[in-house]
Amino acid sequence: MNKPYIVYDSTGKIIKTGYCDEKLFYAQIMNEGESIIGGIANDAIHSIDPITKKIIPRAIPVKVKERRPERSENTEEISEINDLFEYIGAVDQGDIELVASKDIKTAILKICRYLTLIKRNRK
Repeated sequence: MNKPYIVYDSTGKIIKTGYCDEKLFYAQIMNEGESIIGGIANDAIHSIDPITKKIIPRAIPVKVKERRPERSENTEEISEINDLFEYIGAVDQGDIELVASKDIKTAILKICRYLTLIKRNRK
């Protein structure tokens, strides 16, 4: 009599499924690290829990589309300043070296946003 089988690896990934004669059940294992259980599963949606040896739903990765912020006139001005800081590493003024750190960059961007809002409200 044919018996349904599921061959899986040590992570629980299903390698193959099918039916075979009971005498050939363990002959379905072809490689080291593979195991076999009786049952019916779909490798596209199932995996095997290596500890309990039960069929479980497979975790299917979901692609999340990254949302890009909408651009307006105000954000373009800020973006240009942001791009400028990408090119400026340090400015040498005599004995003093000014470094464009993240905190300074953030403060300048906040000031620019504030000034842009004031400019827009005056129109």
